[in-house]
This record gives sequence, C-alpha cells and structure tokens, in this order.
Amino acid sequence: MANKPGYITPGLSKVFWVTTLSSVTSPSAAQINAGTELTSVMRGVPDAPRSGNAADDSSLASRVDFQARGTITLGSVTLTMKRLKTTETEYAAFDEGDSGYLVVFRKGTAGASPASGDKADVFTADCHVKGPGTPGRNEVDFSTVEFLNTDEPSYDATLAA
Repeated sequence: MANKPGYITPGLSKVFWVTTLSSVTSPSAAQINAGTELTSVMRGVPDAPRSGNAADDSSLASRVDFQARGTITLGSVTLTMKRLKTTETEYAAFDEGDSGYLVVFRKGTAGASPASGDKADVFTADCHVKGPGTPGRNEVDFSTVEFLNTDEPSYDATLAA
C-alpha cells in the first residue's frame, strides 16, 4: 500500500468570524468574505471536541451488558489568538455574548479568498468567554476565547457564490 501524503495546517488553513450567513450547509462566499479573517492571529485550527455517549441496551436475557449509540456531546470551540500592539481588528471582532459563525477552511481555499466550491467547517456559535491573555516572561501575549455551539456544526460545507 502506498503512503498517502498528509498536510500541515500552518500556511494553509484559514479562519473567519462571520455575523450573518444565509445557510450553514452552503454558505455564501460573499458573506464569508464580508466577515473578519482571524487567520493571521490564530495559533491553531479550532474545532469542537466531540465525545460519544452510550445508552444501556441490556435485558434480563443475558448477564452481558450491551450498549446502543447515544447522543454526541460537542465541547466548546476554543480559539487561541495572538494579541497585537497595533490595532486589533481580529480581537475586536466579537465580544462575550455575540452570536455568529466560525468558518474554518482546514485545507485552505483554492484562491486567495473564499470562493464558490471551497469547503469549510461552519460552527454556529456564541462567544462565551473572551480572556485578555496572561503572558508570562518571554512569551507572546495570546488570548483564549471560548465559543459555545448553538447548533450542529456543518462539516465540509461547500460554498455557494
């Protein structure tokens, strides 16, 4: 079996904060481009940690406990954003309590900016906690921002024009 090449996300992935989307399964490229790109201050690619829950499916017919698929728990989406000495457009793009969409192009975009046909993960989210950052000595200042999922994420959504 041939080794399949992987990829690394730095220099490839893009992240946007968007306040309005007409669809999370087929978001508009124009609406995403009207949002705020966060890529230049992001430390890593954000995602919602997922864990599965099992339901007891046992009966008296067996001493063995059986399980059935249960619900999926979505953790919060956490962003780690670099703070800047200059104007902080990215950090100022949202405040605690704001609702919107985190749009993550894990594999980047075909062109310089999002366009029809690109694939993205779309998280419908509320900004829950926005910390100012607590750098130590000889550390760059990074803020941690936590978003709560308010709907199911749309993974690999294909952008419309």
